[in-house]
Order: sequence, then C-alpha cells, then structure tokens
Amino acid sequence: MIPFFTLIITTLLSLAVVFGIKKFAIHYRIGSLPSPRKLHTEFKPLLGGISFFLTIICAVILAQLFNQLPSNIWSDYQFFWLGLVIILLTGIFDDIKGLSSWTKFLGQGIAAGLLILGGCRIQSFGGPLDEVLNLGMFSIPFSFMWIIFIINSINLLDGLDGLAGGVCLIITLGILFISNQLNQYFLLFIGIGLAGGIIGFLKYNRHPATIFMGEVGSLQLGYILAFFSIEAMKIASTHQVFFLVSLVLLGVPLTDTLISFLRRLEQGKSPFAADKEHIHHRLMKLGLSHSQTVWFMYLLTAFYVVFALIIFIFKGILGLVLFAVAFFLAFFWIYRLGYIETRITLQNFAHQLHHVTSPKPRAPLHFNRLWQRIVLFLVDIGSVSMSLFIFYWLKFESGIFSEAIFRPLSEYFFSPVFILILFGWLTLFYLNNLYHLEWDVSRFEKTWRTSKVITFGVLALGIITLDFQQLATRSQFFSLLSYWIIMIISVNAGRLIIIEIEKRLRIFDYSPRRTLIVGWNDLAKKVYQDITYNPHLIFEIKGFVSKKVKDEKFLDLPVLGDYSALPEIIHHHKIEEVIIALPESASQDFINILSLCEPQGVKIKTLPGSHEMLTNRQANLVGHAFIQIFSENMVLWQWVIKRITDMVISVIFMVLLLPFFLMSAILIYLKFKKSVFIRLNILGKNGIPFKMFVFRLTVENYHYQDNPVYLGLTPLSPNTGKFAVFLFQYRLYKLPQLINVFLGDMSLVGPRPEPIEWYQEFSSRLLFLHRRITIRPGLTGLAQVKYHYELAQKALEEWIKYDIYYTENLSLRMDLRILLRSVLMLIVKPYQELPLNPAAKN
Repeated sequence: MIPFFTLIITTLLSLAVVFGIKKFAIHYRIGSLPSPRKLHTEFKPLLGGISFFLTIICAVILAQLFNQLPSNIWSDYQFFWLGLVIILLTGIFDDIKGLSSWTKFLGQGIAAGLLILGGCRIQSFGGPLDEVLNLGMFSIPFSFMWIIFIINSINLLDGLDGLAGGVCLIITLGILFISNQLNQYFLLFIGIGLAGGIIGFLKYNRHPATIFMGEVGSLQLGYILAFFSIEAMKIASTHQVFFLVSLVLLGVPLTDTLISFLRRLEQGKSPFAADKEHIHHRLMKLGLSHSQTVWFMYLLTAFYVVFALIIFIFKGILGLVLFAVAFFLAFFWIYRLGYIETRITLQNFAHQLHHVTSPKPRAPLHFNRLWQRIVLFLVDIGSVSMSLFIFYWLKFESGIFSEAIFRPLSEYFFSPVFILILFGWLTLFYLNNLYHLEWDVSRFEKTWRTSKVITFGVLALGIITLDFQQLATRSQFFSLLSYWIIMIISVNAGRLIIIEIEKRLRIFDYSPRRTLIVGWNDLAKKVYQDITYNPHLIFEIKGFVSKKVKDEKFLDLPVLGDYSALPEIIHHHKIEEVIIALPESASQDFINILSLCEPQGVKIKTLPGSHEMLTNRQANLVGHAFIQIFSENMVLWQWVIKRITDMVISVIFMVLLLPFFLMSAILIYLKFKKSVFIRLNILGKNGIPFKMFVFRLTVENYHYQDNPVYLGLTPLSPNTGKFAVFLFQYRLYKLPQLINVFLGDMSLVGPRPEPIEWYQEFSSRLLFLHRRITIRPGLTGLAQVKYHYELAQKALEEWIKYDIYYTENLSLRMDLRILLRSVLMLIVKPYQELPLNPAAKN
C-alpha cells in the first residue's frame, strides 16, 4: 500500500512541477527551436526532466517517513546522489546555455566514475546456466563504458513526443518487479519516484507535446537506468551481474543506439552526430504516424521487458532460449527497417541499375495489421494456456483418465515445461504464417489452415513425449486425442471470435483498405458497384486510373491520373490495394500496369481470366470474386527448410569434393600462375550485389564484354588446356558456387545468377525482371533445366518467363524435381558447344 501511495504522491508532484517549469521556460525562452533534423515546427519549452529529480527525492523521503528505508540511506548511497546531481547540472546547463559534446561527455564521465566509486560496477557476468565470466582488470573500464552507453542511448532515443519517457517508464516497471522480488527497497522506491515523475511528465509530453524533458531529463533517465541495470541484477549482493536480463530489458534503446553508432562510423561521421535515421524515424518513413510510431515502440519495449522478466524468473535452458529469441527479433527488426545499408529493395531496383546505392525505405508498415497480429498473438497465448490447463485437469484431476490428484495452478503457468510448450506452439503458428493471413481469406480457410498446423503439432508432441518402452498405449492415444480436440476448439474459437469482433467494429485488419481501381470502362464500373453493394468488402475506393485521363470524375469519384502516374498515385494516397479491371484483350496494358504497381509493395487483385495472362498459374481466389496476383506460395517453415537444405548439401559436397578442389587449385595455379578463383559481381536477392566464386579458366580476368566465358556466353578456346576445357565442358568450374550457397548468397535452385551489367542491359526491355531478385539465384533452375543450361540464352524472353513461373509456383517439391533432373542432365548430356554471345542477338 505504501509503494502505491508513494506513486500517487510523486505523480501529483510531477504534474505540479512540470506545469510550473513550463511557465518558467516559456517566460525566459528556454526551449528548442525548429530545425531540419527536428520534427516539431514551433518553439517548445525544455527543462521538463527536472521533475524526475524532485519526485525521486520525494519518494525516498516518503519511504523514510513510513520506515521503509533507513535514515542512513543518503550516506550509504552518497556517490549515487553526487552522480545524479552532476548529471542534473550538466543537463540544466546544456538546456539553458548549450554545452559542447566534450563538456557534456565530461559531465557524464564524472557521474559514471562516481557510480563506480560507490560500488556500482560489473566484476563478472552470471549466465542463466550459472556459468561465470570474470572481467578481471576490465571490470572498471567495461562498467564505465556501459554506464556512458546507457546514458547516451536514452539521450538519442528522445526524438518523438512521449517516446523516451514512455519507453523508460515501461523499463522502470520491469525494474520495480525485479526489485520487489529481491527485496531491494532502495531500488524499489527510486523506481517508484522515477515512474511517478514520468507519468506526470507524460501528461504534458504526449503528442502534441507542450514541453520537452530536455537534456536534463534524458541524461537523468539514462543515468538511473544504468544504475538499475547493474544494481538490480547483482547476484547475492556481489559484483556478479545477471547481464543477459539487462541486455534484454534495455533491448530497444540499446539496439537503436548500437545501430546509430555503427551506421555513423561506417559513413565516416562521429557516432554522436545527429541524424534522422533512428528506429522511430524509419517507422515514420514506412507509413506510421507520430502517435502510431510511439505506441509501436511502447509495445516493442513491453515485449522485451516481459522476455527479460521471464529470463530472470526461470533462468536455465529456458532463459538461454528466450535470450536467443530476443536477439533474433532484434536482428529481424534491423532487417525490416532497412538498416542493412547495402541492401537495395525492389522499389530501388531501377536505381541499382544506375549505380545509385543510397538506402531507401522498405514496404510500408500498416499499424492496423500490426495490432491484428499482436491481438492474435495474445489470443493464442490465452488459448494454448487454457487448452493445456484443461488437458491437465482432465488427465490428473477429473478422475476420468486416472485417480484425481490436485495440483496448484503455479505448476502449470510457472513451469519451464509449460513455457517451452507455449513457446513451441507460438513458433509453429508463426512458421506457418498464421499471423499473416489476410482479411480476404475466408474463415473456413483460416480454420482449416490452423487445424492442420495444430494436428501436426500434436503429432510432433506425441512423438517427442512417446515412451519407447511402452509404445502407443490406449492411455497415450486418448491423451493425445483429447488434447488435439481441446486445442482445435480453443485456438480456432479464440481466433474466430476476434475476427467477428474486428468485422463488426471495422478495426485492425478489417478496417477499410485504401484501394485504387485501374480501368475506365464497364468492367471498372461493375467492380465499383460490386464493392458498393457488398458491405463485407472493406475496400475504400480512393479513385480510378485510366489509360488516358478524359474526365476529372468517373462514378462520382476522381480519376487520379493515367497508367504512368501509378507509382506517384500509390504513394501520395497511401494506397494499400489495387484492383485491375481490364478486359482480357488488354493484356499488354495489364502487364505494364503490373510492372508499375508490383514494386510499390501493394496488394494487386484482378478478375478471373486476367491472372493466367501473366503466370499461367491457377487462380488464387480469395474471400470474394477477386484474384490476388503475386501471392506467397511457400510459408516460413518451408523457406527455413530450403535454407537448411542449401547449407547441409553445400557442406556435404564441399567436404566430399575437397580432394578435387585441392587438385583443381594446384593444376589451375600451375597453368595460369594467378589466383585460383574468379569472383563475379552478381546481383542477388533484393538487389544485394555479391561476389560469386568460379574456378579460373583463362589467363584473363572476367569482363562482361571482353571475356564473358565465365557466364557461358562464349566457347572456351582449346588453347587454355585440357583441364580447363574439362571443367568448362562439364560445368565443374561452377563448383565453388557451393561456397556462395553456404554463405546465403545463392540457393541450390533458383534463377540463373546474372551480373549487374546484364540487368542494366535488359531491364528496359524485359518486364518483371525484378521478380528474379525476389529470391536467391541458384546453381540450377527451371529455365536451365528446360533450356539445357546456357542454351537458355537463345530464347531470353522465354527463359525469363520460366524464371517468373518458378518464383510464382515455388515449392520444395519443385526444387527436388529440378535438382534430380539437373544431376541427370549433368551425367547424361554434358555440354558440348556454345554459340557466340547469343544474348546479344536478342
């Protein structure tokens, strides 16, 4: 009760203090002016963070008055208080007068040194498996750098209204839980004071903010969280720190700062130089609003805090697994937000062809879809948990299967086995794309897909838990059957209820979709009328696009432009879906429109009859009369299997062929007296260039125009030697590509790898060429098998059609068939002769 009372008092104090500081800062013009790197457009007062210092002092005084803290708490933690005062003064002077980066760093360094002098340091790391890593002489330097890093991470995070304060509040709540569990009352009341200060401050700082916390606020938050990250994680009052929990707890600010530092250093800038490439900036560039970005960061922080608390509670193998998951998710968001600076997305494919390599945003993020996945994730947690509880109740407590034995709830919901089973189910759902089912997939189809995944999961669980000394007893069979039935009912019921609520309220995934109709004819009119007369279709028609703009309006909606303006229209109106309403006779217009729309990251739909013009693929009818084009054909687990297969087979063959590799290397070097490998500049997945390895066949190095023999475009001269001819004839010079397969640049099966110059030469002539780089290039592929490898160059357009067909019909079964046929062709029909540069003839 006393902690709650303290939180209320400190919150009220913060509200009053921030109100007064705002008046003071406005009167004396202490604030932040607009600038190109800032998002606000008018003067904003600073110094709001002073309230944090006052609420912390208030919380400690109240704790002493209620006998929760001893009277000597001030002297026992004197170095902490001195450091806090130094940070406070540094921030105040920086906000009022402005300090140089080195002066500000000096203030941070003094504060960090005082913390370490007071015993706040990391002597060793304690792991979840009770392993210990002693830092020895590096203890003090590492502790110093860690404190400085945390201070600056919060400082750099303070870029949007309410962002730094809200993120730190969520992290502080996690610290409060840990402090309470460890009975560390000083940390508990410091955290309560800080939480109260942040809550009161956020009343004025939420978007649109009327005051900023300033440097005085962000520096204090970083200082206190750095103190928490060490003191709250100490094991048995020693200097051994459970560091993994701190890393996950502070995952969001740490990831943002680490990326920023590495990005700036790679660009030759100071790591402290300001820019607009932080996580929150990237989220806004991907289509989220100011408020949506802040809430997304809150949710991401809460997710990491929950992970950290579970690691803290359970430790052991489970803690290690959860840390690995958190680490993987950090890399996933780094990739999703476009922080691989050399990666070129489909939207920038044309720029890559003109040597423009500046990073651009990924496909837009849609906040409603994010909420949809979060809600489904939480519902699945509840459904799986309830299913497991009901199953255990039936098995152990109901008396149906055995004598009733009472077990407390804590054995279910706080058991590492339970957490692992829950985590296993959620992972299985994710790997099968059950969190990416679109709104237009029927409820029957969604239920069917979910039920198939559950059936597989229950069978897998049965095999894992099978007693091999007493196989397949009746009890085991009925246990699995009952668990399967409970899971089918519980999970599907939870998901269907959510879908029904979303449909009725038109929220999340069932909120109106900004849609564009391409066409100015009777077919477009019929499409519009069908959407209007069917309220379950959630298309929000923004307008039409015609071949030539004839009128400003069509069916009382604007004609937004012609076909050539489609990319600009899609981005300007934030279009989510495009419906192409063209007759079958307009096949060329249809293909041109697709080539303009598909790279923009929108869903493209059409009517039956038009889809086969492009891919010859069976129509993928969704929950209405429209067909989605370029839909995913493989789920995530299949992509994982494909990648694992690539790695395993490439390693096996590299080991088996090692003697041949060594012999080839020796013979090639003796023949040419040059490097054994030639490295070709190939355009890979998502337009990322990579170096492809092949054996040297000639004295001359590779050149696209002068020496394209390594691309198979010219025959090899017999003068190069019998061994080189042998390698070329049987295509064994390509075996080093196994290295690229292992590294992830290539796959065993995929489109033929081509250099950047090849794309530059043919991109203006061949539509949908960018579809080839949506997947990794392969050692072999459908076009190579169909056209006997290099002979594919004879009919370039047909070859590209086979590549597109492969990307649209990709499956593990197709990969297996292509691999088997490729091996057979290699043995039975070795290549004999090549025409001179047939690609040039096209």
